[in-house]
Amino acid sequence: MEKTRQVVLCMVVAFSLATHIGTALGYGAFGGRAHLLGRDGLCLQTAPLSIYYTPTKLTICDESDSDQLWAIVDDGTIRADNDRSCLVPHSRGIKPIGTNVVLVDCTKEIRSDMKWTKTNDGTIHHDESGLVLTGKQGQYVSLEVDEGAPSQGWEATERPYPKAANIKWHNNLCLQFGDGEFSLGLSACSSKYDKRQRWVLYGDGTIRGNGDSNVCLTSLLSSSVVVSKCADMPQQRWALAADNTIGHPNTNLVMDARTFVRLSPMVLVAKRAGTDSQRWIVY
Repeated sequence: MEKTRQVVLCMVVAFSLATHIGTALGYGAFGGRAHLLGRDGLCLQTAPLSIYYTPTKLTICDESDSDQLWAIVDDGTIRADNDRSCLVPHSRGIKPIGTNVVLVDCTKEIRSDMKWTKTNDGTIHHDESGLVLTGKQGQYVSLEVDEGAPSQGWEATERPYPKAANIKWHNNLCLQFGDGEFSLGLSACSSKYDKRQRWVLYGDGTIRGNGDSNVCLTSLLSSSVVVSKCADMPQQRWALAADNTIGHPNTNLVMDARTFVRLSPMVLVAKRAGTDSQRWIVY
């Protein structure tokens, strides 16, 4: 297939958190192939099975592994590195919830269910069913109902590693990891070497502690944003929009901060209002 027909998948998911910061730091110039970075920093890969409907799974990323390279072309198909194999659901029902996502030879088998579409937050939708690409550790990749969970967030990148960054509010205050579980606040921005203000942005949309990848930024029912143990829940998946807001996919909720008399600003989620307090700089 001619490279001119290939649309780099990273451009399709350009506003996921990790892709945004990756582009800002110089990782945005990808070739015609990209790794698809999913849950917990793992990569989408074909399973090592010699069968026609080859399943796909998440595995440890390897820059040199061609089985982890993918491209989306202008016909909407997502193809493996050989250009001949396309991602499709194994079952062809109207709502194939839970079916494995497999590879077929799309030069021989033309199907109506081969097309995929993105949203700016990194979700990959299956056009025919309306379900989304979902990857969890220890399971084959499948189609599921869109819940906005981290297992449904994807980043396309040439360098398949999470990106470290600082997250700055206004008044030169930075998001800072406190001492202990649930502790989160804003403090005067120091340097990129201050681990308390350094965060790791994963392709699944989670924002994790620089010193502990098992804890994630989490919004609570009370609207507070805290640091807690990572789990596959929508309250831990974030996306950076073009207006510099950081919000939960499928909602109108974005990260905000409020200042109270004699207290440090409190980080929380609130309805999108376009105020300065809802804008963040990731660098």
